[in-house]
Amino acid sequence: MGRGGMHYYGGGGGHMLVFGHGLFMLLFYAVIAGVVYYFYKRKSERGTNSSAVNILRERYARGEINTDEYRERFDELTKYNNLPKK
Repeated sequence: MGRGGMHYYGGGGGHMLVFGHGLFMLLFYAVIAGVVYYFYKRKSERGTNSSAVNILRERYARGEINTDEYRERFDELTKYNNLPKK
């Protein structure tokens, strides 16, 4: 065999190396994004103010407080946090 035979043994897998590297990088970034998202959600769910807002919403839904009282307390609870204004 001449030089043509060496192609099958040494030069045929270059494109697979590039594809595999790109796939690995995509997977790596997906894992990083997942970890960041997990800790962000965990932090936002753990906050005391978000729990207080949930209790406030429940009390309003049960009719224990009126609309004015709800809005006043909600504004006070969310003054320093970026909670969604529902």
